[in-house]
Amino acid sequence: MFKKYFLPPEDIKIPHSTVDLHDAYHQYVADHSLQTDEAQLRVIDHMQALMDSVVWQDKCPDTNVFSKWLTASPVSSSRHLYIYGGVGLGKSMLMDLFFCCCPVKKKRRVHFHAFMQEVHHFVHEEESQGHVDVMQAFADKIRKETLLLCFDEFQAVDIAEAKIVERLFRILFDKGVLSIITSNRHPMDLYRGGLLEDQFRPFVEFLDQSSTVVQLTGKVDYRTIKGQSDASLYKVEADREASQAFVQASYLEHSGAESIQAGYIEVFGRQVPLTAIHNKTLLTSFSELCEQPLAAADYLTIAQQFDTVILSDIPRLSSSSRNEARRFSTLIDNLYEHRVKFICTAVVDADELYNQGKGVFEFKRTVSRLKEMQSAGY
Repeated sequence: MFKKYFLPPEDIKIPHSTVDLHDAYHQYVADHSLQTDEAQLRVIDHMQALMDSVVWQDKCPDTNVFSKWLTASPVSSSRHLYIYGGVGLGKSMLMDLFFCCCPVKKKRRVHFHAFMQEVHHFVHEEESQGHVDVMQAFADKIRKETLLLCFDEFQAVDIAEAKIVERLFRILFDKGVLSIITSNRHPMDLYRGGLLEDQFRPFVEFLDQSSTVVQLTGKVDYRTIKGQSDASLYKVEADREASQAFVQASYLEHSGAESIQAGYIEVFGRQVPLTAIHNKTLLTSFSELCEQPLAAADYLTIAQQFDTVILSDIPRLSSSSRNEARRFSTLIDNLYEHRVKFICTAVVDADELYNQGKGVFEFKRTVSRLKEMQSAGY
Protein backbone atom coordinates (compact mmCIF):
# COMPACT_ATOMS: atom_id res chain seq x y z
CA MET A 1 0.00 0.00 0.00
CA PHE A 2 2.65 2.50 1.04
CA LYS A 3 5.03 1.53 -1.70
CA LYS A 4 2.87 2.87 -4.54
CA TYR A 5 2.97 6.38 -3.03
CA PHE A 6 6.74 6.42 -2.98
CA LEU A 7 7.54 4.83 -6.32
CA PRO A 8 9.24 7.21 -8.78
CA PRO A 9 7.15 8.61 -11.65
CA GLU A 10 6.77 6.31 -14.66
CA ASP A 11 9.04 8.48 -16.80
CA ILE A 12 11.96 7.93 -14.41
CA LYS A 13 13.62 4.67 -15.29
CA ILE A 14 15.79 2.92 -12.73
CA PRO A 15 19.21 3.63 -14.24
CA HIS A 16 21.95 1.10 -14.59
CA SER A 17 25.47 1.33 -15.95
CA THR A 18 25.39 1.79 -19.71
CA VAL A 19 28.77 0.07 -20.00
CA ASP A 20 29.80 -3.42 -19.01
CA LEU A 21 33.35 -2.97 -17.75
CA HIS A 22 34.18 -6.64 -18.28
CA ASP A 23 33.35 -6.31 -21.97
CA ALA A 24 35.36 -3.08 -22.18
CA TYR A 25 38.31 -4.72 -20.42
CA HIS A 26 38.37 -7.73 -22.75
CA GLN A 27 38.20 -5.41 -25.75
CA TYR A 28 41.10 -3.38 -24.38
CA VAL A 29 43.13 -6.55 -23.88
CA ALA A 30 42.41 -7.64 -27.45
CA ASP A 31 43.25 -4.23 -28.94
CA HIS A 32 46.54 -3.94 -27.06
CA SER A 33 47.55 -7.62 -27.42
CA LEU A 34 47.69 -8.06 -23.66
CA GLN A 35 47.01 -11.14 -21.61
CA THR A 36 43.86 -11.33 -19.50
CA ASP A 37 44.79 -10.87 -15.84
CA GLU A 38 42.48 -12.54 -13.31
CA ALA A 39 43.61 -10.17 -10.54
CA GLN A 40 42.62 -7.20 -12.69
CA LEU A 41 39.23 -8.79 -13.40
CA ARG A 42 38.56 -9.07 -9.67
CA VAL A 43 39.17 -5.32 -9.35
CA ILE A 44 36.85 -4.75 -12.33
CA ASP A 45 34.01 -6.32 -10.29
CA HIS A 46 34.38 -3.61 -7.64
CA MET A 47 34.68 -0.90 -10.28
CA GLN A 48 31.42 -2.04 -11.86
CA ALA A 49 29.62 -1.66 -8.54
CA LEU A 50 31.00 1.86 -8.12
CA MET A 51 30.03 2.80 -11.68
CA ASP A 52 26.46 1.64 -11.06
CA SER A 53 26.33 3.88 -7.98
CA VAL A 54 27.72 6.86 -9.88
CA VAL A 55 25.24 6.42 -12.74
CA TRP A 56 22.33 6.09 -10.32
CA GLN A 57 23.28 9.22 -8.44
CA ASP A 58 23.77 11.13 -11.68
CA LYS A 59 20.39 10.13 -13.11
CA CYS A 60 18.32 10.44 -9.93
CA PRO A 61 19.93 13.18 -7.81
CA ASP A 62 16.62 14.43 -6.45
CA THR A 63 14.63 11.21 -6.29
CA ASN A 64 12.65 10.88 -3.07
CA VAL A 65 14.77 9.16 -0.43
CA PHE A 66 11.98 6.66 0.26
CA SER A 67 11.80 5.77 -3.43
CA LYS A 68 15.52 5.08 -3.49
CA TRP A 69 15.21 2.89 -0.42
CA LEU A 70 12.26 0.92 -1.74
CA THR A 71 13.88 0.37 -5.15
CA ALA A 72 17.18 -0.82 -3.64
CA SER A 73 19.29 1.95 -5.11
CA PRO A 74 22.99 1.12 -5.26
CA VAL A 75 23.67 4.54 -3.74
CA SER A 76 22.35 3.34 -0.40
CA SER A 77 25.29 0.98 -0.07
CA SER A 78 27.83 2.77 -2.27
CA ARG A 79 31.36 3.16 -1.00
CA HIS A 80 34.42 4.81 -2.39
CA LEU A 81 36.97 2.48 -3.99
CA TYR A 82 40.61 2.38 -2.94
CA ILE A 83 42.88 0.17 -5.06
CA TYR A 84 46.42 -0.53 -3.94
CA GLY A 85 49.24 -2.76 -5.13
CA GLY A 86 52.80 -2.89 -6.40
CA VAL A 87 54.19 -0.89 -9.29
CA GLY A 88 53.27 -1.70 -12.87
CA LEU A 89 50.38 -4.08 -12.07
CA GLY A 90 47.83 -2.03 -14.02
CA LYS A 91 46.19 0.23 -11.42
CA SER A 92 46.38 3.36 -13.58
CA MET A 93 45.29 1.44 -16.67
CA LEU A 94 42.18 0.17 -14.86
CA MET A 95 41.48 3.68 -13.58
CA ASP A 96 41.72 5.05 -17.14
CA LEU A 97 39.41 2.33 -18.42
CA PHE A 98 36.88 3.05 -15.68
CA PHE A 99 37.04 6.81 -16.28
CA CYS A 100 36.62 6.53 -20.05
CA CYS A 101 33.70 4.10 -19.74
CA CYS A 102 31.80 5.87 -16.97
CA PRO A 103 28.94 7.63 -18.82
CA VAL A 104 28.50 10.64 -16.53
CA LYS A 105 29.66 14.11 -17.56
CA LYS A 106 30.54 15.39 -14.09
CA LYS A 107 33.71 13.39 -13.66
CA ARG A 108 37.36 14.19 -13.27
CA ARG A 109 40.61 12.22 -13.25
CA VAL A 110 43.54 13.95 -11.57
CA HIS A 111 46.97 13.05 -10.26
CA PHE A 112 47.07 13.59 -6.51
CA HIS A 113 50.07 15.98 -6.76
CA ALA A 114 48.16 18.24 -9.15
CA PHE A 115 45.04 18.15 -6.98
CA MET A 116 46.98 19.24 -3.91
CA GLN A 117 48.39 22.19 -5.84
CA GLU A 118 44.84 23.27 -6.62
CA VAL A 119 43.92 22.98 -2.95
CA HIS A 120 46.87 25.12 -1.83
CA HIS A 121 46.23 27.73 -4.51
CA PHE A 122 42.54 27.97 -3.60
CA VAL A 123 43.33 28.21 0.12
CA HIS A 124 45.88 30.97 -0.52
CA GLU A 125 43.47 32.98 -2.67
CA GLU A 126 40.53 32.63 -0.29
CA GLU A 127 42.49 33.37 2.89
CA SER A 128 44.07 36.44 1.28
CA GLN A 129 40.53 37.77 0.83
CA GLY A 130 39.67 37.12 4.47
CA HIS A 131 37.40 34.12 3.89
CA VAL A 132 37.18 31.73 6.82
CA ASP A 133 35.63 28.35 5.92
CA VAL A 134 37.85 27.74 2.92
CA MET A 135 37.44 23.96 2.74
CA GLN A 136 33.67 24.28 2.65
CA ALA A 137 33.95 26.76 -0.23
CA PHE A 138 36.35 24.52 -2.15
CA ALA A 139 34.13 21.48 -1.61
CA ASP A 140 31.12 23.45 -2.89
CA LYS A 141 33.09 24.38 -5.99
CA ILE A 142 34.11 20.79 -6.66
CA ARG A 143 30.63 19.37 -6.04
CA LYS A 144 29.09 21.85 -8.45
CA GLU A 145 31.33 20.56 -11.23
CA THR A 146 32.04 16.97 -10.22
CA LEU A 147 30.18 13.85 -9.09
CA LEU A 148 33.04 11.40 -9.64
CA LEU A 149 36.66 12.07 -8.63
CA CYS A 150 39.41 9.70 -9.78
CA PHE A 151 42.67 10.15 -7.85
CA ASP A 152 45.71 8.44 -9.31
CA GLU A 153 48.88 7.72 -7.30
CA PHE A 154 47.58 8.72 -3.87
CA GLN A 155 50.53 9.16 -1.51
CA ALA A 156 51.30 9.99 2.08
CA VAL A 157 51.30 13.71 2.69
CA ASP A 158 52.61 15.61 5.67
CA ILE A 159 50.51 16.14 8.78
CA ALA A 160 49.33 19.62 7.78
CA GLU A 161 48.17 18.41 4.35
CA ALA A 162 46.59 15.30 5.88
CA LYS A 163 44.35 17.46 8.06
CA ILE A 164 43.35 19.56 5.04
CA VAL A 165 42.59 16.53 2.89
CA GLU A 166 40.68 14.78 5.68
CA ARG A 167 38.36 17.74 6.19
CA LEU A 168 37.92 18.23 2.44
CA PHE A 169 37.19 14.55 1.82
CA ARG A 170 34.68 14.42 4.67
CA ILE A 171 32.76 17.35 3.21
CA LEU A 172 32.93 16.00 -0.35
CA PHE A 173 31.77 12.53 0.69
CA ASP A 174 28.89 14.04 2.69
CA LYS A 175 27.89 15.98 -0.44
CA GLY A 176 27.63 12.77 -2.44
CA VAL A 177 30.88 12.96 -4.39
CA LEU A 178 32.11 9.44 -5.13
CA SER A 179 35.77 8.63 -5.61
CA ILE A 180 38.14 5.98 -6.86
CA ILE A 181 41.75 6.09 -5.62
CA THR A 182 44.88 4.20 -6.64
CA SER A 183 47.97 3.89 -4.46
CA ASN A 184 50.96 1.67 -3.89
CA ARG A 185 50.05 1.20 -0.22
CA HIS A 186 47.09 0.15 1.91
CA PRO A 187 45.53 3.21 3.61
CA MET A 188 46.76 2.10 7.04
CA ASP A 189 50.33 1.82 5.71
CA LEU A 190 50.50 5.24 4.05
CA TYR A 191 52.37 6.86 6.92
CA ARG A 192 53.51 3.83 8.90
CA GLY A 193 56.56 4.71 11.00
CA GLY A 194 56.51 8.36 9.98
CA LEU A 195 57.03 11.36 12.22
CA LEU A 196 53.95 12.12 14.36
CA GLU A 197 52.21 8.97 13.14
CA ASP A 198 49.49 9.28 15.80
CA GLN A 199 48.36 12.61 14.33
CA PHE A 200 48.16 11.04 10.87
CA ARG A 201 46.07 8.06 12.01
CA PRO A 202 42.61 9.76 12.01
CA PHE A 203 43.02 10.56 8.32
CA VAL A 204 44.02 7.07 7.19
CA GLU A 205 41.37 5.46 9.41
CA PHE A 206 38.72 7.70 7.83
CA LEU A 207 39.99 6.76 4.35
CA ASP A 208 39.99 3.07 5.23
CA GLN A 209 36.52 3.09 6.81
CA SER A 210 34.82 5.08 4.05
CA SER A 211 36.22 2.99 1.18
CA THR A 212 36.13 -0.49 -0.19
CA VAL A 213 39.84 -1.32 -0.07
CA VAL A 214 40.97 -3.75 -2.78
CA GLN A 215 44.47 -5.10 -3.36
CA LEU A 216 45.61 -5.63 -6.94
CA THR A 217 47.98 -8.55 -6.75
CA GLY A 218 50.47 -9.82 -9.28
CA LYS A 219 54.16 -10.28 -9.99
CA VAL A 220 54.49 -8.79 -13.49
CA ASP A 221 55.48 -5.15 -13.95
CA TYR A 222 53.69 -4.47 -17.24
CA ARG A 223 55.56 -1.23 -17.76
CA THR A 224 58.78 -3.18 -18.34
CA ILE A 225 57.35 -5.26 -21.19
CA LYS A 226 55.98 -2.50 -23.41
CA GLY A 227 58.85 -2.72 -25.85
CA GLN A 228 62.58 -2.48 -26.20
CA SER A 229 64.22 0.38 -24.31
CA ASP A 230 65.77 3.23 -26.25
CA ALA A 231 69.33 3.70 -24.98
CA SER A 232 69.38 7.22 -26.37
CA LEU A 233 66.80 8.31 -23.77
CA TYR A 234 68.44 7.02 -20.58
CA LYS A 235 72.22 7.07 -20.96
CA VAL A 236 74.45 5.68 -18.25
CA GLU A 237 77.48 7.96 -18.22
CA ALA A 238 79.79 8.43 -15.24
CA ASP A 239 82.07 10.96 -16.96
CA ARG A 240 80.60 14.43 -16.43
CA GLU A 241 82.11 15.96 -19.58
CA ALA A 242 80.72 13.15 -21.72
CA SER A 243 77.36 13.56 -19.97
CA GLN A 244 77.29 17.28 -20.72
CA ALA A 245 78.24 16.70 -24.36
CA PHE A 246 75.41 14.17 -24.73
CA VAL A 247 72.64 16.30 -23.22
CA GLN A 248 73.73 19.45 -25.03
CA ALA A 249 73.74 17.63 -28.37
CA SER A 250 70.31 16.17 -27.56
CA TYR A 251 69.00 19.61 -26.65
CA LEU A 252 70.19 21.24 -29.88
CA GLU A 253 68.75 18.37 -31.90
CA HIS A 254 65.31 18.39 -30.27
CA SER A 255 64.87 22.13 -29.76
CA GLY A 256 66.24 23.39 -33.06
CA ALA A 257 68.13 26.07 -31.12
CA GLU A 258 71.47 27.32 -32.40
CA SER A 259 73.00 27.78 -28.96
CA ILE A 260 72.49 27.09 -25.24
CA GLN A 261 70.82 30.07 -23.60
CA ALA A 262 69.56 30.19 -20.02
CA GLY A 263 65.90 30.72 -19.26
CA TYR A 264 63.38 30.44 -16.47
CA ILE A 265 59.80 29.51 -15.68
CA GLU A 266 57.48 31.47 -13.44
CA VAL A 267 55.53 29.71 -10.69
CA PHE A 268 53.20 31.71 -8.44
CA GLY A 269 55.25 34.86 -9.07
CA ARG A 270 58.62 33.13 -8.49
CA GLN A 271 61.22 32.72 -11.19
CA VAL A 272 62.88 29.30 -11.37
CA PRO A 273 66.18 29.56 -13.33
CA LEU A 274 66.95 26.78 -15.81
CA THR A 275 69.95 25.89 -17.96
CA ALA A 276 68.31 26.42 -21.34
CA ILE A 277 64.85 26.79 -22.89
CA HIS A 278 63.85 26.92 -26.53
CA ASN A 279 60.33 26.41 -27.82
CA LYS A 280 58.94 23.37 -26.00
CA THR A 281 62.31 21.87 -25.03
CA LEU A 282 64.03 22.21 -21.65
CA LEU A 283 67.66 21.48 -20.78
CA THR A 284 68.38 21.18 -17.07
CA SER A 285 70.23 19.09 -14.50
CA PHE A 286 69.52 16.98 -11.44
CA SER A 287 71.22 19.58 -9.28
CA GLU A 288 69.07 22.35 -10.73
CA LEU A 289 65.75 20.59 -10.24
CA CYS A 290 66.23 18.18 -7.35
CA GLU A 291 68.88 19.66 -5.08
CA GLN A 292 67.05 22.98 -4.83
CA PRO A 293 63.97 23.52 -2.61
CA LEU A 294 61.45 23.07 -5.43
CA ALA A 295 57.97 21.66 -4.96
CA ALA A 296 55.25 19.83 -6.86
CA ALA A 297 53.93 23.08 -8.34
CA ASP A 298 57.29 23.72 -10.02
CA TYR A 299 57.41 20.24 -11.55
CA LEU A 300 53.79 20.47 -12.66
CA THR A 301 54.53 23.76 -14.44
CA ILE A 302 57.50 22.15 -16.22
CA ALA A 303 55.35 19.22 -17.33
CA GLN A 304 52.68 21.56 -18.65
CA GLN A 305 55.05 23.89 -20.51
CA PHE A 306 57.46 21.46 -22.19
CA ASP A 307 57.13 18.53 -24.58
CA THR A 308 60.74 17.39 -24.06
CA VAL A 309 62.83 17.57 -20.88
CA ILE A 310 66.55 16.76 -21.00
CA LEU A 311 68.17 16.27 -17.58
CA SER A 312 71.82 15.58 -16.85
CA ASP A 313 73.88 14.02 -14.07
CA ILE A 314 71.47 11.92 -12.02
CA PRO A 315 73.64 10.56 -9.18
CA ARG A 316 73.36 7.38 -7.17
CA LEU A 317 71.19 8.35 -4.22
CA SER A 318 71.56 7.23 -0.62
CA SER A 319 69.80 7.54 2.72
CA SER A 320 71.19 11.08 3.05
CA SER A 321 69.55 11.99 -0.28
CA ARG A 322 65.94 11.32 0.78
CA ASN A 323 64.73 14.83 -0.10
CA GLU A 324 66.44 14.75 -3.49
CA ALA A 325 64.95 11.32 -4.22
CA ARG A 326 61.49 12.54 -3.28
CA ARG A 327 61.79 15.60 -5.54
CA PHE A 328 63.02 13.45 -8.41
CA SER A 329 60.05 11.10 -7.96
CA THR A 330 57.65 14.04 -8.02
CA LEU A 331 59.31 15.34 -11.18
CA ILE A 332 59.00 11.97 -12.93
CA ASP A 333 55.39 11.58 -11.79
CA ASN A 334 54.44 14.87 -13.43
CA LEU A 335 56.40 14.24 -16.62
CA TYR A 336 54.89 10.76 -16.89
CA GLU A 337 51.36 12.00 -16.27
CA HIS A 338 51.70 14.59 -19.06
CA ARG A 339 53.50 12.20 -21.44
CA VAL A 340 56.58 14.42 -21.69
CA LYS A 341 59.56 12.96 -23.54
CA PHE A 342 62.37 12.49 -21.03
CA ILE A 343 66.05 12.23 -21.94
CA CYS A 344 68.65 11.93 -19.19
CA THR A 345 72.10 10.84 -18.14
CA ALA A 346 72.81 8.96 -14.91
CA VAL A 347 75.81 7.37 -13.29
CA VAL A 348 74.00 4.02 -12.87
CA ASP A 349 71.04 2.10 -14.28
CA ALA A 350 67.58 3.08 -13.04
CA ASP A 351 67.38 -0.02 -10.80
CA GLU A 352 70.46 1.15 -8.90
CA LEU A 353 69.56 4.81 -8.40
CA TYR A 354 68.10 4.54 -4.90
CA ASN A 355 68.34 1.27 -2.99
CA GLN A 356 68.74 2.38 0.62
CA GLY A 357 67.00 4.90 2.84
CA LYS A 358 63.44 5.98 3.61
CA GLY A 359 61.17 5.99 0.62
CA VAL A 360 62.88 3.13 -1.24
CA PHE A 361 59.52 1.35 -1.59
CA GLU A 362 57.89 4.43 -3.14
CA PHE A 363 60.89 4.96 -5.41
CA LYS A 364 60.19 1.64 -7.12
CA ARG A 365 57.31 3.37 -8.91
CA THR A 366 59.79 5.98 -10.20
CA VAL A 367 62.10 3.25 -11.52
CA SER A 368 59.17 1.51 -13.18
CA ARG A 369 58.08 4.73 -14.85
CA LEU A 370 61.59 5.58 -15.97
CA LYS A 371 61.75 2.23 -17.76
CA GLU A 372 58.39 2.74 -19.42
CA MET A 373 59.40 6.24 -20.52
CA GLN A 374 62.25 4.65 -22.50
CA SER A 375 59.93 2.26 -24.31
CA ALA A 376 58.27 2.54 -27.70
CA GLY A 377 54.91 2.03 -25.94
CA TYR A 378 55.33 5.29 -24.05
